[in-house]
Amino acid sequence: MDLALLSALAQARLWDAGCGYGLPDLLRPRAQDAIALIFRLCGTGRFPQDAAPGAQLTWSEERPAPLLAWRMAANGRQRLGFADGAAQPLHLRSLDGATLWVDSARGQIGALAEAVDPDALQLVEASPEVAADEVDALGSALPDSLAGLDLPRPRGIRQTSRAAKQRRARLTLGRETAHDRPRYFSSAVQLSTLILRFVYDGKDVAEGGRDPPMVHDGELVTLIRDPRWEAARATRLMEAGALPVEEMEVHWPGARMMECDFVFAGGEMNL
Repeated sequence: MDLALLSALAQARLWDAGCGYGLPDLLRPRAQDAIALIFRLCGTGRFPQDAAPGAQLTWSEERPAPLLAWRMAANGRQRLGFADGAAQPLHLRSLDGATLWVDSARGQIGALAEAVDPDALQLVEASPEVAADEVDALGSALPDSLAGLDLPRPRGIRQTSRAAKQRRARLTLGRETAHDRPRYFSSAVQLSTLILRFVYDGKDVAEGGRDPPMVHDGELVTLIRDPRWEAARATRLMEAGALPVEEMEVHWPGARMMECDFVFAGGEMNL
């Protein structure tokens, strides 16, 4: 069954088999034939939408009418996408004259009653994120429709800033590879590492980062960081013997160690 399906996918150019079949466009499966092939994949029970356990897709006969809608992320930035009549996100994919929809939350896939212009799908897919302070300017410049669908304006959101109600420092202890001389000319050693993150009302930030934004009760709230408190936490680690990775002079850190903040390295000149 797998070999037959892979062969059919390659002929339909839905799977790049490397050498391919090189069929002329006139002989490629179209619309309903391609949809029937996806239906066969779902029937195997082994057609996953991602690598997570239990992420296989099942076929649905629903024919939702797609709408354009703005999706707001947790940081208050918006992006254009498709949704159904219940305002649930729809992920659309063009398929040889037809349009498939995927509902990741329910693990379902199906076909729209009418195909959406592939150029419109690509345009929506490539649309940039819109920051809260760009909403007014963009809203006045957008057309009223896109590919025959009503194009709503991005949603305005009130912006405020305040100190976090809860804050804490979070340490992740690890062990990464370094060399006691320039790499390729020395033996590798394993050193204990620390990653320091500051958590403001559940938002993680690294040292030197920006004030984290979050959407709360319909407002875009910017959480004001406390640099003195953060510096005191880093100083406490260094007083305990942790050395900033970029300040090592004897050891040569590997790529993964460079992603850490501190390291415990005996024999360093400035320990």
